[in-house]
This record gives sequence, structure tokens and C-alpha cells, in this order.
Amino acid sequence: MSNVIIGELYKQLKKKSIIVIALVAVIPFAFSLLIYAEPSFLEMDGEFGYLSYIVVMWQSMWSMFIPQILAVYLISCVTEDETQGQILYELSRIPSRSALALGRLLSIVIMVGGYIVGFFVSATAGFWTFITKTEHYNPSDVISREEIIQLWIGFLLLLLVVSLIYSISSKVKPIITLVIIIIGHFLLSIISYIENWKLIPGTLAYNIEFKADSGSMPLIIIYQSIILVTLIMLCLLLKKTDYKHLEVTF
Repeated sequence: MSNVIIGELYKQLKKKSIIVIALVAVIPFAFSLLIYAEPSFLEMDGEFGYLSYIVVMWQSMWSMFIPQILAVYLISCVTEDETQGQILYELSRIPSRSALALGRLLSIVIMVGGYIVGFFVSATAGFWTFITKTEHYNPSDVISREEIIQLWIGFLLLLLVVSLIYSISSKVKPIITLVIIIIGHFLLSIISYIENWKLIPGTLAYNIEFKADSGSMPLIIIYQSIILVTLIMLCLLLKKTDYKHLEVTF
């Protein structure tokens, strides 16, 4: 499987996908510069400590679909050979469908992980370079337990988005996949404020009014986490089944 991962990462390096990841990752730095410059068209309220600024930046990127769009782009780059028939050559080299499916997924996760690391580096540099020099800097501001929970569920949601896009990449065009993701985003936003919203996996990342000290909250976190991880595994199984139906004829 390691050969699959290394091979996929090498192919994306040749395609200059790393440049796209880097350009997207520097958005938080550019945004911090914008806050520092305070142009007349920008009205900004609130104060940030370091960690709370990271959380706000990630939530902003998520609401603008930046990570999701990047995931769609990276997966389309990795799986483009499936629509061109070249996947049969890959299967001739790596007959294990499980190894190929999981290896490709992990290579995508590594690239998305590279974006996340770049995001944190960019946001950190922007915060200490610019935000600390503005009136929005508040060193005593810290993140809450609720925000930590939202980051965890949001991380699982991102893995689910990657897995889902990957599992249907050979059947659904990238633009259609992106539309599905956007619709899912708004549905979760709406559902997270109706009765019994906690039963829907992923809603913890959207409802900002829940309280972490609620008696049932630990069970809800575990429940949503298990459901999201199960959905991720089902997506991988679907991709493995998709490869299983391909026949190598050379």
C-alpha cells in the first residue's frame, strides 16, 4: 500500500497540485493582512486570542467551502485515470483492490492534511504578524469546550466529505459532487436547530448554542463520532467494490 501512496503523491507533485494547496493555505494570512489594513469596506467586530482566531478562520474557510472545493479538486486529479481507462493499468500492477482503494484515499488524506498544516501555519503567521497589532487582539480570549467539540466533529465531517467524493468520483462529475456538498452543508445548518437535531451526525459542528456540560453531551459526541466514522468506512467499501467490478484484460 505504501507504494500506492508514494506513487499517487509523486504524480500529484508532477501535476503541480502542491501549488494549488499552497495558494489555498495562505488565505488566512491574506485575511489577517486585510484585518490589519482595515479598508473602508470591511467592518470587523470581535476580539481574538490565538486559538480563538484559528477557530474563527477555520469556520470561515468551511462556510466558504474552501476545504471542500480543494478536496473535490485533489480527488479529481487523483482519480482522473478512472474516466480515461488507465485504472486498468494500475490494477495490473496492484491487483489488491483494497490496497489500491485505501492507498489512494490515504494519499488524498495526506494532501488534505498538508493543506490543514499549511492553514495553521498561515493563520499563525498572520495572527502574530498582523492581528496582535490591531484592536482585535485579546490575549485573554480562549476557545471553549464547545468549540473544541465542533472542531473534532468538523474534522470527521471533512474526512467524510473526502471519502464520499472519492467513493463516487467515477460516477459523478466534480461539479455535481460540489453541489451535493453545498446542499448537505445548508441542510445540516438548518437541521442543527430543529428538535432532536443531535440524532443527525455532523450537526454538532453547526449548532453553536449547545452546551458541553449537558449531562447527555458525552454520549452524543460518541454517537455522532461513531456514525461519522462508520459512514467513512462505508464509502471506502463502496470504492473497493467499484474497483472489484473492473476486469484487467492485459
